[in-house]
Amino acid sequence: MNARLNPFGSPVAAKFLKQIIGAAKALRDSTLPAPAIALVEIRAGQINGDRVRYSLEG
Repeated sequence: MNARLNPFGSPVAAKFLKQIIGAAKALRDSTLPAPAIALVEIRAGQINGDRVRYSLEG
């Protein structure tokens, strides 16, 4: 299986990945309750095609 996005091979991909990580950190640092954060992360994974997380969660 080939990686869809190689953050080490493309400066644009690296910048994109940095922004995604920043958004995840902002979500974890927010005042949302932990169950709501988990739902947001699961839904984002479903939208982005994160099949591994989706299959583990349900």
